[in-house]
Amino acid sequence: MSIISKKALSKIKPNMTVSLGGGSNVLNLAKDLNNARIPGLRLYSPSEITKFQGKQLGLDILTLNDNMPKFDLAFDGCDSVDRNFNALKSGGGIHLFEKIAAEM
Repeated sequence: MSIISKKALSKIKPNMTVSLGGGSNVLNLAKDLNNARIPGLRLYSPSEITKFQGKQLGLDILTLNDNMPKFDLAFDGCDSVDRNFNALKSGGGIHLFEKIAAEM
């Protein structure tokens, strides 16, 4: 388990609603969530890739279109961080949907 996943998992409690964005760290978190078996966890993702990979792991990851939940936590990656610690997004086509999830 990576340091990032370990920290993220420490924040996730039973019966939470969580959004998983995209990227390799989110995939690692999904793998660790699958192993953790947290009861009552509801997972959503704006990323088709994350949903597909989650399904392969055995996770039930819903789309934002299924309903409009209020998220307890939302996890996402970023492409880089500048010297002011601003997370920078550039290459992902799901950025808009990640922002919608963040607002929810």
